[in-house]
Amino acid sequence: FTTVMLERANPKQHPSVSVYSREARDGQTITILKNNQDKTYFQLSKLGALIWRKLDGQHSIREIIAIVNQKHPGFSATDLQEVIFELV
Repeated sequence: FTTVMLERANPKQHPSVSVYSREARDGQTITILKNNQDKTYFQLSKLGALIWRKLDGQHSIREIIAIVNQKHPGFSATDLQEVIFELV
């Protein structure tokens, strides 16, 4: 039951997190999250940045996993759920 509820949840980005993006020398976009409460930073991969953008309260965890697997196949649902829970 809990797993079904979590998959249907529509997670949102944590409100105390600021997002900074910049272009690296090689042209890749680097996305950094800053937790303004504890002043920690977290650099996101391209996949992490995609997940972060989908944490808008409009997409369920199940939908986010489907979007990620469409663009980056090969990730398990369990691994992706763990990433999502780290970001919210």
